[in-house]
Amino acid sequence: MKRYAQNGALVALSLAAAFLVLEGVARLFIPWPSPYPIGQSMLVYDQRGYWINEPGFADVFDNRVDFRDRAVTVDAGGARATPCRRDKASAARKLVVVGDSETFGWGLDDGESWPNRLQCRLNEAGLDVAVHNLGVAGTNLDQYYFRVRHFVDGLGANDVVLFIVTWNDFHTTQSGTLPPLVPFACDRATARPAVPGAIFPACLADPIQRYQGETTWRKRLYERTGVFVPAFADAKALADSLPFASAVAHVLIPRARMLYYRFRGSHTLTKVGPETFEANGAIMGKIGAFLGARKIVHHFVFLPSRVSFDDALYANYSQGGTVFPEQDFLHHYGRPICAGRNLSCRSLFEALRGAPPNGRAFAFDGHLDPRGADAVAGRIFRWFVDGDLDRPVP
Repeated sequence: MKRYAQNGALVALSLAAAFLVLEGVARLFIPWPSPYPIGQSMLVYDQRGYWINEPGFADVFDNRVDFRDRAVTVDAGGARATPCRRDKASAARKLVVVGDSETFGWGLDDGESWPNRLQCRLNEAGLDVAVHNLGVAGTNLDQYYFRVRHFVDGLGANDVVLFIVTWNDFHTTQSGTLPPLVPFACDRATARPAVPGAIFPACLADPIQRYQGETTWRKRLYERTGVFVPAFADAKALADSLPFASAVAHVLIPRARMLYYRFRGSHTLTKVGPETFEANGAIMGKIGAFLGARKIVHHFVFLPSRVSFDDALYANYSQGGTVFPEQDFLHHYGRPICAGRNLSCRSLFEALRGAPPNGRAFAFDGHLDPRGADAVAGRIFRWFVDGDLDRPVP
């Protein structure tokens, strides 16, 4: 018995030594991602019930593998900077885009986000339109609902609002009922003073309430030593965090994850019931009713993730095409909801699937890369100049 224990210990030590050697060699040739692609939290709470980007925020995106030193700037009203919108303060029309990190432009420079690329195209076409990027990373449709309060009073009859709906939005469970969108007066007694020059001014409490404002021990350790300790709460947490701790794990785990998706006994739709789609559809309907009553032109645009528009990833995620009725599954489940609520909806699937095969999304991060952002901007630009976004409100 003692010999078995000794042999087992030798095998374990040999495997550990081999892994350390492999890890050391891998680190010479393979960059592995940073767990903190941006240095600080940019989300702050608005008194009107939603999270926005901190007005005046400035930092850089850098995850060491997909994007390096990409400038992140937020304007005076909490919107992502759109450099091509300079000198557009008195534009004849506003085009407001509301969404999550894909709209904000996670991992992209201010100039690379698709709202800014859209603004550049509109400028080149001689159109007097100002694009306002109200994307906020990490938010879902319930936050889009409340965020309408941020801009509704600043819109006119010629302006257009686009709500960019992603798969994360649509399969996120919504619980409870949302209160009605009624006029909200900022409590100036407890609010920070309004920032001059903000087209859509924020209404922040003083002191500012930040999302995850405290630095964790993991982050402090990483900042001081460069060592990241993975999470051990469960198997998923470990698999999600290991690529940030090991170059070998960074290479192997995404591939193992794809194999798991392909051959697992369950699939996404077994975990996401139709009630989830209906709950999110109800939020879309409330947004539509609120803006429709005010005769504000608005549309819901479905932006698929790369597991949809990338053929190889879709093959694994859909278990050989057997899970979803069609590859543009986000729009597939959204269409009947839009039709039932008389909402104007469209999909960006073909714009992304038809983009150059070596671009569209970051390999590790998964967000749209500059080519993907440009493809989205090009399709929305075409809708705009063709008049497809000017239709009357239902």
